[in-house]
Amino acid sequence: MIINKINLNLAQEIVNAVKEVVDKNINFIDINGIIIGSTDKSRLNTFHQ
Repeated sequence: MIINKINLNLAQEIVNAVKEVVDKNINFIDINGIIIGSTDKSRLNTFHQ
């Protein structure tokens, strides 16, 4: 799966780029439900509910 190849830096770059286009907070969540990239820094490394 491609998700296994996305590191934390790339996940953060993706959410930052998407936020510029949609002007909304964005989260990137791994297969375990952990937020590995977010425009809301308080959500990083937390479980997405």
